[in-house]
Amino acid sequence: MNININAQAILLIILGIIAIIFPMTAIGTMDVFISVSLVFVALALFSISVPQFSVNKLVAILYVILGVLALLAAYCILFNPALIVIFTSVSMYFSGFLLILSGILTIIFNGIGGPVTAFGVLSIIFGILYIIVSVFLLNPFNLGLVIGFWLLFSGILALFND
Repeated sequence: MNININAQAILLIILGIIAIIFPMTAIGTMDVFISVSLVFVALALFSISVPQFSVNKLVAILYVILGVLALLAAYCILFNPALIVIFTSVSMYFSGFLLILSGILTIIFNGIGGPVTAFGVLSIIFGILYIIVSVFLLNPFNLGLVIGFWLLFSGILALFND
């Protein structure tokens, strides 16, 4: 095994430890990053809409409407951190439901037996795990811990990257 110590790995490990120690700070930081990203998306949509007015006014108006919605979402997420926690939990729950549905349909349409059945069963198992984790992530403290452990794990894996 070759350990490659680089700045990215060290930074991820340090940020992971900080997020584990202060999980609510990790949530606040994530809110700011997502809000700033949405502002940049809105600016891009506004800048794309300007040349579109000469080509297709309807498309340009849709770009402006999407830009306004992105700015509204950025404002709401920045000043109400609970929204990002709820969005994360709901998307995990929805993904779990889709995995369960996908697993059931895989088993129904491919029959019992063979490697495809194993994929269907794994989809159902992971779907149930997603739903359990989504309930766990409704608590912002737990979401902050998950972010911290993810950063720490990513940093450790980056040490072994060639």
